[in-house]
Amino acid sequence: MPDLLCIPFRKPLPLDLVQILSTIIDQSFYQSSSMFKNDLIQINDTRSKISQLNVSEQDLGILQKYSSIILRLIDYFPENPNLTFEWTEFLNPKPITYKSTSFSFEFENVLYNIACMYSSLGVQVFQKTNSESLKKCCHFFQLSAGFFENCTTNDSVDDDKETIQGLVYIMLAQAQEMVWLKSVIDGKLKDLTVAKLAFQVSRYYLSSLNFINRSSTKIIQRDWQVNLKSKMNYFEAIAYYRYALYLEHDLSSSTNYGLKIKCLRHCQALTETIKLPDQLEVENFVTIVNKVLKTFERDNDLIYLQNIPDALDSNLIIPMSMVKPINNISGITKSNHILQDLLPVSVLETATAFKKREREYVENSLINVIEQLSKLLNDRYDTSTLHSDIPVNFKEPLPKRTFFKIKDILQSTFPISRKEVDNILKEVSQMSDDIVDLTENKYRSRYGPKVWNLIPFKELNPKIFENLANFKKYNEQAELVDRITLETFEVIDQNLLCNPLLLPESTHPLFVEMNQIISERRLKMKEILLKFEKHSILPEILALYKKKHNLNGIENVYSDYLNFYNLDFRYVSNQKKINDHLIEKIDANAIVVDDNEENSRIQDPRNIFIEDYKHSYELFKQVELKIERGLKFYDDLRNNAEMLKQMTIDAIDDYKIKTNALVKSLS
Repeated sequence: MPDLLCIPFRKPLPLDLVQILSTIIDQSFYQSSSMFKNDLIQINDTRSKISQLNVSEQDLGILQKYSSIILRLIDYFPENPNLTFEWTEFLNPKPITYKSTSFSFEFENVLYNIACMYSSLGVQVFQKTNSESLKKCCHFFQLSAGFFENCTTNDSVDDDKETIQGLVYIMLAQAQEMVWLKSVIDGKLKDLTVAKLAFQVSRYYLSSLNFINRSSTKIIQRDWQVNLKSKMNYFEAIAYYRYALYLEHDLSSSTNYGLKIKCLRHCQALTETIKLPDQLEVENFVTIVNKVLKTFERDNDLIYLQNIPDALDSNLIIPMSMVKPINNISGITKSNHILQDLLPVSVLETATAFKKREREYVENSLINVIEQLSKLLNDRYDTSTLHSDIPVNFKEPLPKRTFFKIKDILQSTFPISRKEVDNILKEVSQMSDDIVDLTENKYRSRYGPKVWNLIPFKELNPKIFENLANFKKYNEQAELVDRITLETFEVIDQNLLCNPLLLPESTHPLFVEMNQIISERRLKMKEILLKFEKHSILPEILALYKKKHNLNGIENVYSDYLNFYNLDFRYVSNQKKINDHLIEKIDANAIVVDDNEENSRIQDPRNIFIEDYKHSYELFKQVELKIERGLKFYDDLRNNAEMLKQMTIDAIDDYKIKTNALVKSLS
């Protein structure tokens, strides 16, 4: 029944690669583009040829040649804004143009056209009655599926992956169709096997339709979709027809009449939906199905009287795939003769990356180790000569803004907070005095104590007056604490805490010896860094690339290159021994001679300086803690004063209601 589809080529828009690549080479590479003029012309000519393709293995060779060239160019030219590739898609009457500045995009479009070429070659060599032709045709369709599948794996290229995956399944369906057709022509397979082969064709067409319908572009033209759906139904109908014959010939005929009839009726229903160009073959198939069905129905009505199933089991026919995508992209290799003397960007990038690795290696394995050895000596000497209870932040200046902030809080924030609380408490006191004056001095005097029997406001709300007195006392005490804290703050030696500490140098012979070694190490570190700056791995990488045309084995080159630092590693090893020797001498001079702690250390004038620092630092921490607690105290006191004010307002409002009611009753 083959009504085979060949996928139309994408067409590249013309591009002058000679001029564009010449400009890029002149701007980005060491060599001049004139050195590669012949290669650039060859690249441009090959691209021009693929814009006018004929269906032939010769033109397939041109596509493969250009794809090899592109693989080479991808190494040389990363994505470049001066280079824009445009390819037009013809799967729809309204063509779509894709654009990109990447050779990866160009490569994918060439792979796409190779897949299209294989699909067209498959249709070209098709001969329905020739088994060898069918095998070759099947092979071409599988190659086409493989190349289309490769086009779906490149996430860096913006393409309609769903549609291309649909094309993969169209090619697999046509390849499987060739297997089915050969089995029919040869006539050697049983009906059940032929049914499974046909059912797999149908499933492949179903998968293609699912991907096509999932596509966001909906680029596949409508008549193609009708064709695919018709072929899907046609091969499903064939599968159930063959399964019915299998039930008739290979199994006990008398026990499966109901199922045979159901299969043929399903087959009959499917054929009603088929619309294909070769409708005559469909009509012939329908005639055969109707004839067989009529015979089975008559025999069942007169003899077997079996029930017809309501539905068919979805797993009745297990599809059998005999094809798969043939991934032959590994056969496309880089064209080594194109631009073979041009140094690709990757070589320079690799040299830069390895230079970065070299810096990290030198810093971590040499510079940092030497610095740690010197730090270890300093720390060990300080431990042996300085008081052990040095503050954690010693040698790390405190920020001056911290002192400015503390002073502002003590001299401004806290007084303002006290004033705010004092104002609230004065309001509460005034409101309380007013209500007492109104009720006690005015009404009680006017009506007399016997008539004016309202409980005095002060007796009714003792909590208000108790809290008022307490809050006033707290506010007064806080002022005293703040004054003491400010006095303590002013005692602190801010210059000592806020400036880098320069301890007086020790005159002990051990310190002098240690200082001399550390100075020598600083010079050695400068020497190593200077060697690093002057030494370059680029010549070794260039030699490797020119020899192999790739960078395989770069790690071995890098390992050999690092032998340049062998003498420096010996120096570090020797310095470790010197460190151990000096530490032993330091420890020997720090032996306790009596119970007096001062005599247990090498005498060092820096300890007096540290004592001054510790005193100021301890005062600072005390003030810092009081500031933290003071901020919370004033916040809580202010909130409580506001609550007292509200409580007083509520109490006065309630008392006024009672006062007015009593005045009204006495009038």
